Amino acid sequence: MLVFVVYPVPDTAGPADTDPAPPGRSHWLVIAFAVAVILILVGVVNQHRGKTTALEAAPVPHPKTHRVNPAVTTIGLAGRPVDLNSAGDLFYVLTEAPARLMRLDAIAPHRTLRSTAIPAGAFRLLVEHETSRLWVLQHNGSTRTFLTEYDPLSLSQLSRRLLPVGVLGASVYNSRLWLGSEEGLYTVDADGHAGPKLVRGVGHWVISVLLDRAGDRIIAGSLNGAGSSLTAIGLETLRIQSRAEISVGNVSFARTENSLWIAGWRPDGSGMVDRLDPHTLQPISTAPSVKRLDRAVEVWPGDRVVWVVEAGTATCMSQLTGAVLSTTAKLSGPVVPGLQAVYAIGSRAVQVLDLTGTQCLVR
Repeated sequence: MLVFVVYPVPDTAGPADTDPAPPGRSHWLVIAFAVAVILILVGVVNQHRGKTTALEAAPVPHPKTHRVNPAVTTIGLAGRPVDLNSAGDLFYVLTEAPARLMRLDAIAPHRTLRSTAIPAGAFRLLVEHETSRLWVLQHNGSTRTFLTEYDPLSLSQLSRRLLPVGVLGASVYNSRLWLGSEEGLYTVDADGHAGPKLVRGVGHWVISVLLDRAGDRIIAGSLNGAGSSLTAIGLETLRIQSRAEISVGNVSFARTENSLWIAGWRPDGSGMVDRLDPHTLQPISTAPSVKRLDRAVEVWPGDRVVWVVEAGTATCMSQLTGAVLSTTAKLSGPVVPGLQAVYAIGSRAVQVLDLTGTQCLVR
């Protein structure tokens, strides 16, 4: 801070003067000097302000990120893999021709820890980590399904029952199975002997059943003309909490830690992927549309990311923004998270995608 001190100038007027004398020359010099100093200070301040404004307005360059795609390792199998699932350090594969249930080492997936022959027609694995239980769904015609429980370690058969439901989608919570079918959504007590119970108010052709732990609910996606009906049902109350009609068909869901995602096809036949509003169950339309997607697009949850599988390509995206983090070709769903890796299905093989060094490994 600059401080200016102006010293008083001696009065040159005589004491007998009636009219004030005009200012002396020294008065004008002091005033001129003060004005000059003020003008200089104003110029310096304005110049400083201009530089500050220019710096603040200048864009801050962001470091360029180099996208690293996962390294892929192939696990050859005797049969064609039809489903994968995991729970903690347990990793399972279901194959056909021959039909087998296999448990692989989650740390070293090339190691087969157990393998057992199962009846043909198996199409879905259900694993519940909290209760350490494992089920296999097997087609028996179009209107009936075998439900078989296996020991999660030895893979020995524990029980087997025939359900009068042609299952299209399935999920499990607390040993209660939620089964989507042409007739609607059913629940089955895995420990009981009673038949499936229909959940009232859910539409027909339930093809997708999602366990949403964060919302304590099941979300069912049913076909409805050219679009779909999305229905949220309380896990304990079995009551409908919310419902939405959307113009997206053949829906699949993915629940990540902080987001709810949906995939399907639009009325024009193109595929779409987007986030869902957790309350209205309507698309938020924030995901970037990088290209025209195949109508058979699906989404799968990852570890704080979402995986999009379409046209033989698996794409890892940010769960919040939908930004593409990596792409891997020659894969199909499902995509199952493992230990610093994910597992997917290739041609007669399981593909292990090593996420080390990629942006898909969020920590």
